[in-house]
Amino acid sequence: MRQIRLTEEEKQQLALLHKTSTNSVVRDRSFCLLLSDKGNSMKAVSQTVNIHWRTVSRLFDAWEQVKTGDKYAALRIASGRGAKVKLLKVMDLLPELAQNHSRNLNPMLDSLEKEHGIKVCKSTLQTFLKEVGIQVETRPTVS
Repeated sequence: MRQIRLTEEEKQQLALLHKTSTNSVVRDRSFCLLLSDKGNSMKAVSQTVNIHWRTVSRLFDAWEQVKTGDKYAALRIASGRGAKVKLLKVMDLLPELAQNHSRNLNPMLDSLEKEHGIKVCKSTLQTFLKEVGIQVETRPTVS
């Protein structure tokens, strides 16, 4: 049975993070450490927070490895995770493509694939254009 012992300062900081953090992962991880400090086993902590016990074990390892500095960095998700946006490379060309192809997505998709080697689906392109602020008219499909 493995447990983490926290100082009073760490307890206060983790309690504050658990209550006020906007990131749910940081809230869950700080809660895991607080539960462990109260004497709960890793299995009990994992069941309470609804995560696998190996995840709790890795969190404990990361927390214990940081001796000095920002221990709370162990609570955050590592940078670089998640899907990489394919269309960032050609973001400058998209307004021109939208204008050249009368805001029709199919020729835009074809042009992106042939000229730039970027293959994305129609809904991905539409969502990206919407997020960037390029208006694209879509026609309703006829059934």
